Amino acid sequence: MPRSSVRHRLDEPFRLITRLAVWLAGVLLLTVFVYREHVMHGQVSPPVFPPQRIVSMTLAGDEILLALIPTGRILGLTWLVDDPRYSHSVETARQVRHKVSANAEQVIALRPDLVIVSASAYTGVTARSLLRTSGIPLCEIARHESFAGVQRNILAVGRAIGALPQARRLIANMDRRLHTVQERVARSPHPRTLYYFPGGFTAGHGTTLNEMIGRAGGLNVAAEAGIHGVKQLSREVLIQLNPAVILVGGETDREGTGGLRPVLLADASLATIDAIQQRRVYVIPGPSVSSLSHHIVNGVERMARLLHPQAFATLDSVAFPQHGQAH
Repeated sequence: MPRSSVRHRLDEPFRLITRLAVWLAGVLLLTVFVYREHVMHGQVSPPVFPPQRIVSMTLAGDEILLALIPTGRILGLTWLVDDPRYSHSVETARQVRHKVSANAEQVIALRPDLVIVSASAYTGVTARSLLRTSGIPLCEIARHESFAGVQRNILAVGRAIGALPQARRLIANMDRRLHTVQERVARSPHPRTLYYFPGGFTAGHGTTLNEMIGRAGGLNVAAEAGIHGVKQLSREVLIQLNPAVILVGGETDREGTGGLRPVLLADASLATIDAIQQRRVYVIPGPSVSSLSHHIVNGVERMARLLHPQAFATLDSVAFPQHGQAH
């Protein structure tokens, strides 16, 4: 046999091995590229898409997930979702077995396909770092102090879980409800309104509360006075602001139920304030003003009814749904 033919036969396995190595390298590079593209667009990498074992480590993520997909795809939610002082979704959340804290090891042990985390301090830098190291895909949602930011978070979660059409419908429903409120209050004078936290704090520019008051047909006197973010008010400043309506947080919106309302009404030093004189101090359930999910619209609706009772006196209950789920 010629020497060239022998060499050719000996070289053939090496050529096959070389071709296989090149092919594998190409597949690996393509996989990395596709993975990075999915992450950049807020989605998860193949092969698990849409994810079927989802864990949320933030209350806003809990409420958004429960509105977009069946509970069978939700592996875990935060423990806060079971507490009616914070959550709008207590009943639905009971169908989800696991409730988690800001503990990365606890979440990793559940072996999820995707974890919804907060880009703010709610989840924690250490927890997010451990989750990334584990290789579990993350969808990070930001804490936004505006309705537009809340809606961006809904879209981000929708993309990440393969439920973008449902997310868009949920946002459209929010917009419809807000438009209904604004139509009702458009022709009414906007009362000077203050939201008052325990300890004498209030919310001004750059807060969802400021936007809620405006959309509900009120004028936020804190923002009007140049207050940004959440700030503490002295008694003197509170009296000087002289709101016509004071809103306070609580577990119920029935007048006279414990908490801050009776304290304010009984305080003789505040007796000159219009809201105290007219007894227009109203309690709004905590979740209605603290929500960073689509349920934020509930707070606007409640505020609008309190600020403009006459505008809603004949409102048909069908026109004002309390829940905007988009299954």
